[in-house]
Amino acid sequence: MRCAAYYGEGWTFSWEPSGKEELPESELEEIKVLYKSKYNLEVTEAQKVWVSVTVSGAEHENMTRMSAKAIRIGDFWYMYAGSMYTPGLFGS
Repeated sequence: MRCAAYYGEGWTFSWEPSGKEELPESELEEIKVLYKSKYNLEVTEAQKVWVSVTVSGAEHENMTRMSAKAIRIGDFWYMYAGSMYTPGLFGS
């Protein structure tokens, strides 16, 4: 279901960090190998992070706390997209 159909036109999305922890070395190694072999990128760190996510609109508002993995490549941190699906947040 599309967000506008569920939440109403003009819906908004906000998030706030709420915690983090280092990933086990074995999990970091798996991510390093994947990114090196698939994308030729060097991952140097990885963390499990928690965020509080709120989606609001005229029709509905949902808030959830979710965890995801964040990876460091060079000087920057990126969200590891494969770890971010939260069923029900977008009305499905």
